[in-house]
Amino acid sequence: MRARTSRRTSRLIVVAGLVTATLGISPQPASAATITVTTTAVTIANDGQCTLPEAITASNANAASGNLTGECAAGGLGDDLIFLPAGTISVGNSGLPAITSRAQIVGGPGVVIDGTNTDDALPAIISEGGYLSLSNVTVRGFGGGGIVSVESFLDIDRSWIDGNGNTAGRFGGVSFQSSTDARLLTITSSTISNNATSYDGGGVSITGSVGALIYNSTIANNAAYSNSEFDPFGGGISYTPSVAGPFNNSSITVDSSTIVGNEAAFGAGIYRSGTAPITVTNSIVASNGNTSGGGDVDAFSNVYTSGGGNVIGNGTNFADFNGTDDITG
Repeated sequence: MRARTSRRTSRLIVVAGLVTATLGISPQPASAATITVTTTAVTIANDGQCTLPEAITASNANAASGNLTGECAAGGLGDDLIFLPAGTISVGNSGLPAITSRAQIVGGPGVVIDGTNTDDALPAIISEGGYLSLSNVTVRGFGGGGIVSVESFLDIDRSWIDGNGNTAGRFGGVSFQSSTDARLLTITSSTISNNATSYDGGGVSITGSVGALIYNSTIANNAAYSNSEFDPFGGGISYTPSVAGPFNNSSITVDSSTIVGNEAAFGAGIYRSGTAPITVTNSIVASNGNTSGGGDVDAFSNVYTSGGGNVIGNGTNFADFNGTDDITG
């Protein structure tokens, strides 16, 4: 088993509002395109329809998916808007193309991206080196994980990431990582639930030179399962900032959110390593680790910062929550 004192890396996260306000690195739109997906099918053909795989490719390549009327429009140089139709988009074993552009995927009531019949090695959506916004979409049933963001900006708004990953998989609900530059993750008014991994972060894994804001969201019933190599940390949220990077003194913020029912051997609710703090305000972090034994708020070093108004169950760092109107124990 991996010793808790030999944590792989230290952690580093930025409050999203602080970074955007003071450093001006928020992604800025340029000329963009509107791409309307017209069917829940996932075929790739010049057939007068626009499917989700074709829309992603059109955005990446800035080229139309075909020459017939009804094909996906070419992407632009800014934040392409990809509108999804009502219904369930069932992704097959080929999966979806990775998103390398700046794209906003917009759904609505009843819009689902479903991976029930997808190869368990494939995550639902991969964003590499660009910007992805996911709004009003349910992502469920992908054995390879939900959303994987590498060197990208990621916004998740009013969405449900549910039932992704597995007990032997690499990714759970949301995996957000960057090693080269400051990237921002925001999760707003969303639910991350019933996801699993055999690595750190069953619900949300945050790694590298990045910043994160989780606001008005629920992270519930996720799990980081032990494997033959080590005991993973962070059933709900795992936070591992880089040892080196431009934001070593920054933090992740959890505000007005509920983190309950998650499981991990250590840090079942939230786990944080390194010296960068986590600020928690007006949130519930309780009833985690009921079967795995991990605490609600655990950390490898340093302390959490309380903004007040929290309900905290237990853990190695529950005493850090002594702000106004905090309730612990």
